[in-house]
Amino acid sequence: MEFIKDLGLFTIGSVSIAGAIVFITKFIITKVIDGIFESYKLKLNKEIEVFKIDLQKQSYEHSVTFSKLHLERAAGCPFRLQTGLPCLQRQL
Repeated sequence: MEFIKDLGLFTIGSVSIAGAIVFITKFIITKVIDGIFESYKLKLNKEIEVFKIDLQKQSYEHSVTFSKLHLERAAGCPFRLQTGLPCLQRQL
């Protein structure tokens, strides 16, 4: 009877210690993985901000370029209209 009691105490003690070790190990691994994940997430957010700034810069450059092109076209249109109107009047 004493043997069964000792075996039960040993089993309960062993299971308790193993459970505590598993819990602590899981907790440590979770914290380490969370730290790695957060640092990677911050790195990706920094890269996203760099891409956003670059996109805004390119957007501004394109708007300036195309606005200049539209101004050049608008400046050239009266000459075409002035040369085109006499041709139109002759046809009428």
